[in-house]
Amino acid sequence: MKRPMVLREPGARPLRLDMRMETDASFEELLLRARGRVIEAVRGLIAPVSDDRFLHAAIYGGRVRRASVDGKAAWVPSPREIDFLGDMVLSVLASAVLTDRDYYRAHLGLCELCGTVTFRDAADTRAQCAEHRVSGFTLRAR
Repeated sequence: MKRPMVLREPGARPLRLDMRMETDASFEELLLRARGRVIEAVRGLIAPVSDDRFLHAAIYGGRVRRASVDGKAAWVPSPREIDFLGDMVLSVLASAVLTDRDYYRAHLGLCELCGTVTFRDAADTRAQCAEHRVSGFTLRAR
């Protein structure tokens, strides 16, 4: 992928990538929107009834492709410089999940309080990151 000249995300003002310019609030807005889309995809993937539409979107959008890696079939990200930032990030996640879906279903976690994406050592039902898991008790968001 060529380096994008502009970062785009639905609902955010496009941001031209020019190192001579200072970032402003539009950069934060773009990142928050992209992060929100990625978090929603992770939330859907790890839900009891999995919502893996982002995988289909990555495949049919051409943002992942089949390849041979070390002699084994695998999926690799192949975003384009014109893709939305969230789609670029999701292409990396999609390639990993498509290559080893069972591992990601068992170990991928999402803190429902702060939105941190984590990897758990063992499959469990706790939905908090280490910072929000206190002494075996689970904090409850109100």
